[in-house]
Amino acid sequence: MIIARAWGGCAIGGLIITPESRRTPGTLPARLLRSPFLWVPAAVLAAVLLAWGMRFIARPTVLRIAVGPEGSADVKLISDLAVQMARVKTRSLKLKLIKTTDVAQSAAALDAGRADLAVVRSDVSMSATGLTVAILHRNAVAFIAPRTSSVRNIADLDKKRVGILRATLENEHLLEQLLSEYGIAAQSVTQVPLEPEGLASAIRDRRIDAVMVVAPPSGTLMNAAVEAVASASKGEPVFVEVKEAEAIAERKPVYESHEIVNGLFGRNPPRPKASFKTLAVSYRLVASRDLEDYVVSDFTRRLFTLRMALSFDSSFADHIEKPDTDNDTALPLHPGAAAYFDGNEKSFFDRYDDWFYLGAMGLSGLVSGLAALIASARAWTRRGTLSAIDELIHIRVAARNAKDEAALEAAETAVAEISTVALRQARDGRIDDAGLSALSLAMDECRQAIADRRVRLAAQVASPLATDAAAVAPFTLS
Repeated sequence: MIIARAWGGCAIGGLIITPESRRTPGTLPARLLRSPFLWVPAAVLAAVLLAWGMRFIARPTVLRIAVGPEGSADVKLISDLAVQMARVKTRSLKLKLIKTTDVAQSAAALDAGRADLAVVRSDVSMSATGLTVAILHRNAVAFIAPRTSSVRNIADLDKKRVGILRATLENEHLLEQLLSEYGIAAQSVTQVPLEPEGLASAIRDRRIDAVMVVAPPSGTLMNAAVEAVASASKGEPVFVEVKEAEAIAERKPVYESHEIVNGLFGRNPPRPKASFKTLAVSYRLVASRDLEDYVVSDFTRRLFTLRMALSFDSSFADHIEKPDTDNDTALPLHPGAAAYFDGNEKSFFDRYDDWFYLGAMGLSGLVSGLAALIASARAWTRRGTLSAIDELIHIRVAARNAKDEAALEAAETAVAEISTVALRQARDGRIDDAGLSALSLAMDECRQAIADRRVRLAAQVASPLATDAAAVAPFTLS
């Protein structure tokens, strides 16, 4: 039998055993799975992704709100609201003011996507994409005449001079619309723009026959106008009733019928002496229909929670109220605001339940895939490790056919090296008990085969010697 050694290995018969052949192919992936060079970057990446996700969730939502004109009570109200919301510890919502020239421009900013919320007026260019969140205040339309005037009802305004307190395009349009309801041409009424400080002099100088005031009924402007007319005319003012207010509001939902109650403006005798009806317009805070419902719910809750804090700084804060939740209203409510008013706000888990479900499914799939990968790697490692049994089988066959002691020594060396490798793999946990038992059995059989063959070779060597000794023994002569 030929025994050869090459590249640190040995050959027994036709079997070449090298250190490379005893390396299991599963060693590399197994080492990679346990290597910190794999797990540490993976853990760092997972931590970075988690931190990024938490930052995204915890990042405050910035809502752009369009309001105008500059210097108006609405701008002051929204500015105070932004300050109060910035003081909240959670700070999950922030307001960014976008100041406009008027309510029409605010509505246009919302429709154009330049704002998320806007303060609009119900009778002026209502936003096509905005849904009501809250009513900031209702402005009643009050026609007040001095006691010396002949104006007693709306029809009497024909060919009269009507002062418009704080005249704006919106209020001028409102007057024209109201006159048209009574068949009065706008050109037949002279409109006189007035500021609060000039009202009394206009009454005394008889430059106007009546004044139109569009303001919250219990607000400072309305009370100041009533007092100015009364003092300038030296008598109780005349409050002109819009008797058809309900019918007008029915035909044109942008208006509302409003009642000025007896004694609202104080004094004795009370002003007015009797309650009367008039029209009103509402200033509304509207949100884009594209804005998430939960964001609007959160904003609405904060608005009404902070209303008391706002009332100390803004006279309009007391007028903030819940809008009509009727689904048939011409000025519909935002679903997010409706959820707050109905007590159906979605919790964090309600909002993201689909994402949690998908995330759980994805994580389950990822874990299953990782488990399958680990199992496959372990199986590969085990197959590679137990491939040493095939080597031992070949060594046992070669040992049984060994022709000399050198071949048996080579086989013993190969078994010893395989045993060393197997012990290291067992130490590293890459061989289970069953595999270790199989290897141990195979090595025992190899050693037994080597021992048996050694005995046979020794017997074969001893037999020719005995024959030769018998042949040369001396003959004894009898």
